[in-house]
Amino acid sequence: MRSIVWAIALAACNSGAITETDTPLDPGSETSSDTGSDTASDTGSDTSSDTDSDTSAPVRWYDPGLPYRVSLELHHDAALAHQVATPFVDFRATLDAFGEPAALDPGSLRAVYWADPTTPVVLPSQFLDGHTDLFAPLPDSDVLGDDRGVVALVLAALPNTTDATVELYFNTGAPTVPPAPAFPATATAGTLATGDLLAEFDDQRGGLLSALYLADSPSLTSQADSLYGNGLNSKAPPNAWKITPQGAPGQLTPLASGPVVAGLSATGARADDQSAYSYRFDYWVFADQPILWMKVVQQATQDSLEEHIDDFTRGIRPWQSRQDAIVDGGSVRRTTAPDGRWVSVDNATWGLGVAWLQPPAYPTATLNVEDTGVGQAHYYFAFLANDYAASTGQTPGTIPQGTRFLDHDIAAIVPYVPSADPSAQLEPMLAPVTVVVGAAEAL
Repeated sequence: MRSIVWAIALAACNSGAITETDTPLDPGSETSSDTGSDTASDTGSDTSSDTDSDTSAPVRWYDPGLPYRVSLELHHDAALAHQVATPFVDFRATLDAFGEPAALDPGSLRAVYWADPTTPVVLPSQFLDGHTDLFAPLPDSDVLGDDRGVVALVLAALPNTTDATVELYFNTGAPTVPPAPAFPATATAGTLATGDLLAEFDDQRGGLLSALYLADSPSLTSQADSLYGNGLNSKAPPNAWKITPQGAPGQLTPLASGPVVAGLSATGARADDQSAYSYRFDYWVFADQPILWMKVVQQATQDSLEEHIDDFTRGIRPWQSRQDAIVDGGSVRRTTAPDGRWVSVDNATWGLGVAWLQPPAYPTATLNVEDTGVGQAHYYFAFLANDYAASTGQTPGTIPQGTRFLDHDIAAIVPYVPSADPSAQLEPMLAPVTVVVGAAEAL
């Protein structure tokens, strides 16, 4: 066995607003392709390296027909089971280190966890070319065709532990087709699905989420039906919320088609006589995980004058949705985490929660202000937060051209069957799976 050991460190952190006066956001600039691979939720990855060599025989090898492997050390603060991980892996570096000029066969990829020294468990995995990290608060784009990219891993088959080692086995040569997972992730022009979860998106309403179903449930949430939020408010009432993303058509673009991860991107631009901005919402689902993931970035394309009733920052909202079917379905329980990072509503039959893996840097008073008042307001989840400025108590305020006032913020949209404590459904979504990329070996 030949061995080279290294690790790559990727820190998922949000440094607040980014001002880019020379290079405004191009909502459609992140191009990607995907190839799936079977094998059984992240929300983030942290990758770290040293170098060494070892010529001793391998203790075990999953398949001699897959002559290369890279080890991954996984950690989650609660439990790895039922999480996903999306580390960036440089397969080209491994192949070059062992003198292999041929390209990676993404379909050959197998992610293996050893339950004991003789029992391999193959996890669902998929190589995403053109991506760097789905769950980092950073732009997610990379060069296509360079044998470097994200490996999406579904960890449902791991034991209920905080740490585990997974080995990625792979080969070069002509592309092969991997087997599909039991409940594959799929995408169409306007839907994402996995197992019992179905999400629908409406390109006539910004491309935003218009319905979310779990098994035989009614639609449990909708951004597209919201009269407010999901973007920028330009003017005070009675002319408020006239340039929301859902207020006009947008563009839906496929990001990945499965079988382990599927994604769509909703993009567009909105403007009136005093404000203008571009937006991008990326949505993802994973095989065997009934959760919809969302990442949002929005950027002012001119100096934009913003107003709200008492503080202009209250008019910047990365997420606002209606939960009509739940609220109208009988006795309702609403729960909000003490720090506002998740909120849920459920009745006796169905529930819906929104949990922020990577919240905006500046919450406005509280990250969530879900309104339980009378009338339409009580249907809403409204997250008031941004990556530009803390609450000022002033209105109006100006957001300079090129400012990302929502800068790659990430949330899990979680439909569920109610239990005694919704935090059990939502708290695990607040912490990423960290991944250290370790030994690269060849037979």
